[in-house]
Amino acid sequence: MAHELIVIDRKPLQLRRAVISPAWKDEKVLTSDVWTYVDLWMRRNAKGSDAQFYWQQSREFYRASQGLPITASPLTLYYCFLNATKALLASKKIKFLDLHGVTGHKTASKASLSNERVVFKSGGVLPALISYYGDAQNGNYTLKELLGNMSFVHRAYCLSYSEPYHFFSIFDPVYAKARGSSEAWVSFEMEPRFNDRRVLATLPPGYQKNPTFSDVLVIRRKKRFKWKSGPAERGANLTRLTEYHKKLRRNLTYVSGADRWYLKRRHSNLVSVDRHTPTLIFAAMHRLSELSRYDPIRLSRILDTQRNWILAEFVKSSPTQFLDEIACEITGQEIYAPGIHGGSSLSLS
Repeated sequence: MAHELIVIDRKPLQLRRAVISPAWKDEKVLTSDVWTYVDLWMRRNAKGSDAQFYWQQSREFYRASQGLPITASPLTLYYCFLNATKALLASKKIKFLDLHGVTGHKTASKASLSNERVVFKSGGVLPALISYYGDAQNGNYTLKELLGNMSFVHRAYCLSYSEPYHFFSIFDPVYAKARGSSEAWVSFEMEPRFNDRRVLATLPPGYQKNPTFSDVLVIRRKKRFKWKSGPAERGANLTRLTEYHKKLRRNLTYVSGADRWYLKRRHSNLVSVDRHTPTLIFAAMHRLSELSRYDPIRLSRILDTQRNWILAEFVKSSPTQFLDEIACEITGQEIYAPGIHGGSSLSLS
């Protein structure tokens, strides 16, 4: 079936990093200081809330974490994430109980990521964030399972555990429609090496190879949404697009530092946690903060195991990923640091 790209203001409509309310018509934001930009945005758009205060608190905890050893920094980084989450919830006028909403415990004396369990509770900041994204409440996972479902550390994870890769790298995720029809869908390219029947069988449910293309591997979502022509349909089109987009983002994730998109696989040897990445980061960092505060010797022992690389990568990379996602979620915009190619990952300095 012949198709064409959906265009807004003469620009192809691409997948957006904000999940719930993307600002589809806004230009990309380039800023060397995301803290100040979001702070100013909230002054204009979140008046009468405590969002700005929480965002400033998040920044102070982030600064406090700089220079701390890996056995200590999870404590301040967790409170950075906690306050950033409160800023998001307050900016959206979402009420929440002033509780963490998550706890953890060890399941065996041996220090390992598989023996650290994280339990989602029914009330507090994390449950409010989970509700915001529309994910299922309550959950019980190991730290290993949480880390295995984060695309920004998945390479380190797979090498650490010698497991199959959990994510397909994808390119040019755009929204397209059939010519002469209102049927529209998300479409993207994948590396030619994935063009194998056995590999494509591990695509998540609802995705398929587009047989129209013979020279490149193009994957599309089977489920469609309506994109109708005419000025009178603009508002309704964006409403339908936003609802469609929300449902995609559990499986379609991005890596802030590389500005790359990934599609989560479905594989019999992999434990899939169908939740949005910020909720996974929040929960994992909370457990590490508990260890840092109450049992730093156990945390040190985990770091002394052969899996220390994945944990070190998570502690190092998660602030950029988490705060990038929260900043884009607060504003609805695509926020980048100025770069040679018009933008790189956001700067937290």
